[in-house]
Amino acid sequence: MTDPINFMFQEQVGMVIFNPTNEDFDMQYAGVSFTLKPGQKQNLAANAANHVLNAFGPRGLCYLAYGANEEEVAAKGRKRNEDFKRKTVMDFNVTNEARKNMNLGYISPTGIIKKYAEELGIELTTPYAQKTVGQESTNNAEVLELKKQVSDLTALVTALLKQKDTKK
Repeated sequence: MTDPINFMFQEQVGMVIFNPTNEDFDMQYAGVSFTLKPGQKQNLAANAANHVLNAFGPRGLCYLAYGANEEEVAAKGRKRNEDFKRKTVMDFNVTNEARKNMNLGYISPTGIIKKYAEELGIELTTPYAQKTVGQESTNNAEVLELKKQVSDLTALVTALLKQKDTKK
């Protein structure tokens, strides 16, 4: 049998989509799955092409119009792909930092996020130690000690003010 993607769209006038990135794009349209490898071009029906362009355009997938400068289109696609990867890694870091501030657990990065971070040279947030019951009680003991010191200092200031008032 022929390739399902070609068979499905053989009678329709289409659009050429192009993957200028260094990633494989696994896509699906109308129940037919296909992969667009780096540098690969694929002719699809206009509705299918628009569907996958909407989904993968931010990741760098491009439409090659007749007569378009392929290098310019590819450069713009690669730039979108880099921006997408950078945003993905930064969102991961920001989310984990927010979770840390709310005393929530660390979310481990997926393999793809690790790959993006390594490719871009961005450091991922590292796992953090959550407070344990023992740490909280230590913190409570410290708070109680500080409250006692404040109380003692308040009493001292009050005594000094009374001495000052009696000397007048």
